[in-house]
Amino acid sequence: MSTQDDVRGAIVTLVKGVTNTGKVYDHYKYSSDWNLFLDQFAFVDALGRKHPVWGWWLSIPSVVSGHFSTFDEPTDTYTWPLRAVGGVADKWGAEVDFENMIYGVRNALKFSLTLGLGSDRIVPGSIVCDIPTADMRQFGSVLCHYAELTLRTEVQVPAPVYTP
Repeated sequence: MSTQDDVRGAIVTLVKGVTNTGKVYDHYKYSSDWNLFLDQFAFVDALGRKHPVWGWWLSIPSVVSGHFSTFDEPTDTYTWPLRAVGGVADKWGAEVDFENMIYGVRNALKFSLTLGLGSDRIVPGSIVCDIPTADMRQFGSVLCHYAELTLRTEVQVPAPVYTP
């Protein structure tokens, strides 16, 4: 497995560990079939409330190479877009639930020193998680809360083995 796959898996595992995150996918989840799309994100929370759309997907990261960590080891800086969507439901205050969910995920990621991968893979303390976008969007016929989290982390790059 590649480092990118390991980091992607660690992020998805942490997001799934937060209460009421809904469906969590490690890649974009779209469909030209509207009913299939809704089935992919339908979720029943811990209180038994049915959400037609409630979940997360992780997108392809951008990568910047050439940095050096504190210990002069080469690193790549990954920037992962992590998107959340949740159907609007005023009758039970879904906005508060959605806000609690995105901040819960942000905290789980932000306070994980190495995403569970160890300091030989992730530079400890290099994780930064921002929420540049939080608004409402229409997904087909469903009005949804939408947020995008941006997760940045420095990943150790194994030094190439020199053979003369």
